[in-house]
Amino acid sequence: MLVVLFQSASSIPAIGAEKPALRADPESALLGMPVNLHASGFKPGQEVTLRAGSEDGNKVSWGSAALFIADKKGVVDTSRQAPVSGIMRG
Repeated sequence: MLVVLFQSASSIPAIGAEKPALRADPESALLGMPVNLHASGFKPGQEVTLRAGSEDGNKVSWGSAALFIADKKGVVDTSRQAPVSGIMRG
């Protein structure tokens, strides 16, 4: 099981802004297959951290986190944006 979470530096949405949403493409994938994430509902230029974690069959925890900057539409799309920074463990 892979769990993906996102957070932003500001948890208070702008007035009239949509609620943050996250979509994975594909929704399901085998281990090692790429998954693109699309996070929306942020302010343009807002810092957004995407975190993912899993546990393998040997009970070893794996995880990663990456910081992105929302584009002019308030969107982070990992298929077309590189992270500003990130870490991986496991």
